[in-house]
Amino acid sequence: MHRLPFTSAISIDEVKLDISSKYKYALIIQDFRTGEPIDMLISRRDDVTEPYFAAIPKAEWMMVKYLVTDMYKPHLAYIDKYFPNAISVVDAFHVIQQINFHILKYIRSLQRKYREWDIRQNEDLKRRLGRHVKLKESKEVYLLRNYRWLVLKNYATIHYSRKPFFDPKFNTYMYTTDYERELFNLAPVLKEYRDLKELYISFNERFAGDPLSKPFIQWSHGIPESYPEGYEAQRTQIS
Repeated sequence: MHRLPFTSAISIDEVKLDISSKYKYALIIQDFRTGEPIDMLISRRDDVTEPYFAAIPKAEWMMVKYLVTDMYKPHLAYIDKYFPNAISVVDAFHVIQQINFHILKYIRSLQRKYREWDIRQNEDLKRRLGRHVKLKESKEVYLLRNYRWLVLKNYATIHYSRKPFFDPKFNTYMYTTDYERELFNLAPVLKEYRDLKELYISFNERFAGDPLSKPFIQWSHGIPESYPEGYEAQRTQIS
């Protein structure tokens, strides 16, 4: 394809084409605001990208103000290698994916803690009774295993209107809101994590294409110190 001039905001992504055993991922360059393709390279490898960008007139790559990528480290490094005037911007899909990854990591650590507590309780009971006792899953493990989706899913996609059903674990009829309340009572910080994620989603829907807007700065500064490991990455500029 005929290469178009770079714009002030471009996005970089790859697509798997399996052109050859050496070149499996092509590199796609697009105008971030319009989505119009600017160019496609046969590979994302340095032996292809370095001579390509070196051949671009300096005035053209100096005009790029925003470089939108996923969290693939070589793509993030393009700022230093090719676009010194640009700000690195991580695309929204990968930001949410990364946020949920760290929330899930935290939930799993809680689940392991309560599972270990269940095992200790079971061992104590077996010693006292002098016989084998089947390991009983606690409400905490049950909630974290079966209802973690209440934190991971986007709030707007959760169906709160569904009918309640009888849950033997709680010995009562449970609505979605009941499980949510029990989960957040178990670990209140999970509500804080979800609310801040939802604030970002709301920001992104309203201010897409304006990564330096004041609401974003307020969102990023609102990330609490208690957030799971990895949230510092979200303090970078995000589209």
